[in-house]
This record gives sequence, structure tokens and C-alpha cells, in this order.
Amino acid sequence: MTENEEIAERLNHLNKLHRYREEVFKANSYSKAAKTVREYDGKIEDLSEEELKDLEGIGEAIASKIREFIETGKIEKIEELESE
Repeated sequence: MTENEEIAERLNHLNKLHRYREEVFKANSYSKAAKTVREYDGKIEDLSEEELKDLEGIGEAIASKIREFIETGKIEKIEELESE
């Protein structure tokens, strides 16, 4: 699995967690961002947070979570939502 696919999977997981909480807008945002990451031709990990925000469907919050995953291997928000 490539880094892009791993990131897309984490974003899809956030999509499912928000959908479970009936937070449809957030869920849709993560779904769209996952699609963008999956279809990106280059390596997502090579992009800065600012460059990530230039991609379709990726805003400040999602760009931050992508960088967090690249740098730490996890996304704290996932752990937070799973523990609730």
C-alpha cells in the first residue's frame, strides 16, 4: 500500500466515524479529501501543509491531519472519536 493509499484510508475512516455521529458535512469532506489523495499523481507526503490546501477538497483542518499522519503515523482525532 502506498503512502497516498494509507492516508486515503485514514481519511475514509474519519468519514465513517463522522457519518456514525451523523455529522454528514464533515463525513462528506473527508470522503472527498480521500478521493483527492487517492487520485493524486505524486507523493502526498512531499507536499507542505500549504500545498495540500491547494488540492481540491482539502482545507486547513484536513491538511493538518494529513501532515500529522505523515509525521507521526497517526491522527489524534481518530483516537479521540473512537474512544467516545
